[in-house]
Amino acid sequence: MKRFRDNNNIEKDQTWIFFLAALCCIFAIYLCDGAHAAMRNEAEKVQSGDLVSVYYSLSLENGGLVMTNDPECSADPARIKAEEYEEYSVSGPSEILAGQRDLFPGVHDAVLGMKEGESKRYVIPPEEAYGQRSEEKVKAYSSIRVVPKKIQMTVEKFKEQYGAKPQKEDRVRLNPYFYYRVADVNDTDILFEAEINDALISDDLFGRTRIVPDGEKIIITLEPKLGASFEADNQKGKISAIDKESFKVDFNSPLAGKTLSLEVKVVSIKKASISKDWDISWLDDHDKGLDAAKGLKKPVVLILYADWCPWCKQLLTETLKDPRVTMFRNDFVWIKANSDQDKSLKALYGQDNFPFIIFMDADGKIVKNLSGFKYAYEMRDELKQALQR
Repeated sequence: MKRFRDNNNIEKDQTWIFFLAALCCIFAIYLCDGAHAAMRNEAEKVQSGDLVSVYYSLSLENGGLVMTNDPECSADPARIKAEEYEEYSVSGPSEILAGQRDLFPGVHDAVLGMKEGESKRYVIPPEEAYGQRSEEKVKAYSSIRVVPKKIQMTVEKFKEQYGAKPQKEDRVRLNPYFYYRVADVNDTDILFEAEINDALISDDLFGRTRIVPDGEKIIITLEPKLGASFEADNQKGKISAIDKESFKVDFNSPLAGKTLSLEVKVVSIKKASISKDWDISWLDDHDKGLDAAKGLKKPVVLILYADWCPWCKQLLTETLKDPRVTMFRNDFVWIKANSDQDKSLKALYGQDNFPFIIFMDADGKIVKNLSGFKYAYEMRDELKQALQR
C-alpha cells in the first residue's frame, strides 16, 4: 500500500509540475505579446527624425488666426484672421521633420509621440515661440556705403569663406550688385578689381539702390521704403525708421511676446528608417538632363553652383539631402551644373548669384528662378508649388 501511495503522490506531483509549466508558458506568451504590442504601439508614434505630414493652425490667445495650411480652416468664416495673418503659399498638408525646426516654432516638437490621425492643441508661451520683444533686435544701418574698387585678400581668408583658391580672371560676387574680377593671384594674396564702369540702379525688395563709381571707390546708396522687408546677418526684418543717412530695421517677429495656440493633426508618418535611404539621382550634363525630362515628361530642378561657394555646398549637402526635399526625388529630373566653370550657363539663365535654382517644365521652359541659399522647409514649399502649377 505504501508503494502504491508513493506512486500516486508522484503522479500528483508530476501533474502539478505540468500544470505549473503550462501556466508559466501561458504567462510568458502573455508577456511577449504585451511587449510586442507595446513595441508596435511605440513604433506607431512619431519619433525624432520621422517625416510627418500634418495640418496645422496657429492662433493668438483671442482666437485670431495667424497661419494655417488647412483649406477648411482658412475658408471658415467663423475663424477671424488676425492682423498678423499670413496666407500660406501651399494648400494641403505639410511635411515636417519631427524634432527639427520648421516654418514656425512648436510644430516640430508638438508632433512627437502622436499617432496617425491624432489631433492635439498646444499652448506655446512666447519663450518657446518667437521670444519676447527686444529693442536690441532693432538695428541701425547706414544708407551710404563706400567700397574700394580694388580689394586685396589673403588666399587663406578667401578659402575660409569660399572653400577654394580662385584662378586669375575668375569672377566673384563680393557684394550683391556687381562682380569682382581676380586681377592677380599668388600663393598668399589675391587682388580683386570691380567690374563696374557706369552708374547702376537696382530695384530691390526693400527699395532702390544706386551704385556710382567714383575714381578708386564705389559709392552705394540705399533708398529704403518704410515697412519693407530687409535681410541682413541671416535675419529678416522690417524697415521701421528712415532718415537722410541711415535707417532702422526691426528684426523682432510680429508675434514676439505673444502666447500662441497651435492645433495640429497628423495625416501620415514616414519613419526615419525608411526616409534615410532616399537619395536624389543627379544628372551632371545640362543638355542630357533637359532631354531626359522631355522624354520622361517630368519637370526640372536645375542647380547652378560654384566650388568656392559655401552656400552652394550647404545647399547640396544639407538642404537637398533632407527628407522634406528627397521625398520629391521621383517627381522631377534633377540637374546640377558648375556654372562658375561653364559660364555659358550663367549667361543663358541670367544668373546673378550663387547658388541659383531654376524650375522648368518638361519642355525646358523656365517657370521660376530662386537666387541664393534655401532651407529645407523653404525648398519643400517651392517644390510643392512647382507640382501644383
